[in-house]
Amino acid sequence: MRTRHLEQIKAIFAKHKLSAPIKIKRFLSGQINFVYEIDEKYVIKIEGKESYATEIFKHQVELTQKLHTAGVKVPLVIGQGDIPCKYLLL
Repeated sequence: MRTRHLEQIKAIFAKHKLSAPIKIKRFLSGQINFVYEIDEKYVIKIEGKESYATEIFKHQVELTQKLHTAGVKVPLVIGQGDIPCKYLLL
């Protein structure tokens, strides 16, 4: 399991009291952020370095909550934060 963000992913899982990740797959389609599927159960988005990427997760969290409240089936946000880059855990 080699990935650019392996230590960050492990730290995110530990912070949220989840079992250590076993299978990590990177989606290459992300143009702004780095997106990983973890154990075919979770998705982690790690903020890219581009200046226009800042605060993008804040809006994704708000939008996801509004869609969920409206009855749309969307992945729930499990957590977000900085380790050391901003991340969103779905």
